[in-house]
Amino acid sequence: MKNKMMRIASVLMVAVILSVCAVSGSFAKYVTSFEGTDTARVARWGVVMSVEGDGLSAFATEYESDDESYNPVASDPDSKVTVLSANTDKVVAPGTKGESAKVTLKGTPEVAVRLSFNIKDFQVPFLKAGTPIKDYTKLVLIEPAAQEGETAGAAEYGYADYEVPEDYYPILFTLKAYPFQQAPASDDSTPVETGRALRATADQEVEPYTVQFRTPEELEEALEEFTIDLSPNTTLDNVAFSLEWEWAFEYKEEAVIEPEVPQVRAGEAESDNGDEAEAEELTQAEIVDILDTYLGSEEELQKVSFTIALTATQID
Repeated sequence: MKNKMMRIASVLMVAVILSVCAVSGSFAKYVTSFEGTDTARVARWGVVMSVEGDGLSAFATEYESDDESYNPVASDPDSKVTVLSANTDKVVAPGTKGESAKVTLKGTPEVAVRLSFNIKDFQVPFLKAGTPIKDYTKLVLIEPAAQEGETAGAAEYGYADYEVPEDYYPILFTLKAYPFQQAPASDDSTPVETGRALRATADQEVEPYTVQFRTPEELEEALEEFTIDLSPNTTLDNVAFSLEWEWAFEYKEEAVIEPEVPQVRAGEAESDNGDEAEAEELTQAEIVDILDTYLGSEEELQKVSFTIALTATQID
């Protein structure tokens, strides 16, 4: 009986010791822990483009004159139209001008934006230096060339040959970037901006930045100035681009063509009194008239066309 009691007491002692160890373990270990939660939303792009009017519409089938003295004898004497296409083709001519529809951007993107203005498929009427053409501006007496062993025939009125003195591009293009409202800086720093075309309006009218060009090479140079980087949160509500063109009727200040060698019109065979005619030196205006008139007299008339592309891209 005594041994039995001893065994029971030993079992109970072991149970007590195990219970104490278990309790001690739950209150005496080292613990380090962390829990965190984070959320974010997608940054707003918010750049919206719009085009005024019915699209590009840079050219037309008819153009009106600003000349108040123009008084046509026609079914509509009040008409001021001086250039009118014979069909539905849009046309250009000396004295005409136009403007593409203005492309406008709106929004306040929360990311840095690169604006790229591009003109593709650029095709314009031009005459290459050295090209033999006809001077259709004046009829002159032309001495026919004598064949070997034969007497030259009588002089006849006709159009003299002329060689284009230098590359001639008659249409002047003007690319415009309109100013924009700058987003206010939240601290002393200024929003990052590159590109000469950017102007802050500051609640007043600011003239748009302009670049002019005639040739494909000049266009390529002009487009380099129309890639613009904007910092996040820059307001675009006042940013716009447009393209104007003009085929001037008269060149008063700009020297559109300046030949190094003085140009002369082919001399007439002889004057009315039988004396040999003197060679006639051409003015710049007369040279331009010769070139313009030839462009309008070619059997296959040249065309002007282009594609405008304005792209807003997030900067990585």
